[in-house]
Amino acid sequence: MPSQCRAYGNLGLSYESQGNFTEALNHQEQHLSLAAEMNDRVAKTLAYSSLGRIHHALGNYPQAAQVSAQALSEHYSFTDNFSVPS
Repeated sequence: MPSQCRAYGNLGLSYESQGNFTEALNHQEQHLSLAAEMNDRVAKTLAYSSLGRIHHALGNYPQAAQVSAQALSEHYSFTDNFSVPS
């Protein structure tokens, strides 16, 4: 399932780069769904970030802000467990 999750994310990125935001959105939502099912926090962060960019490109600014905030929240949920060397 991890490779299927990555495949959805990569397809979403490909569609996004072509300007096909509807397909990009569909694939990134699948990416997020699989990432959540596997509890893969890194993949969830990437999916939320991609969804934020896509919603922004579509002019859905409130939704873009919401999922981008979720990306940050997810990111901090696993990076807070690591200390930064001085």
